[in-house]
Amino acid sequence: MRYRRLVRQRAALKRVEQRVGRFPSYARVRRAWLTLEPWTIESGLITPTMKLKRTELAGRYAREIAALYAQDRAAAGSGAEGRLGSGALGESAR
Repeated sequence: MRYRRLVRQRAALKRVEQRVGRFPSYARVRRAWLTLEPWTIESGLITPTMKLKRTELAGRYAREIAALYAQDRAAAGSGAEGRLGSGALGESAR
C-alpha cells in the first residue's frame, strides 16, 4: 500500500515537472510536497467558498514546509539546481 502511494506521488510530481518546464526559471516551482489528506471545509483547511485557509495550512504542515525550505537552502549551498520533488515526497503523518 505504501509503495503504491509513493509511486503515485512520484508520477504526479513528474507530470508537474514536465508542465512547468516551459516556464522561465524564476517562475518555476522548485519543491513540492504531496499529501493524500483531502482539504475540506470539515477539516478546516478551506472556507465554504473554497478559499484556502493559509494560516491553518501553514500550521498543519509547518514541519513539511520547513523541510522543503531546508532542502532548497541545502541545494543553493551546494550549487546544485533544485529539482521539483527531489526528496520532497512525503505522506501526511496526520
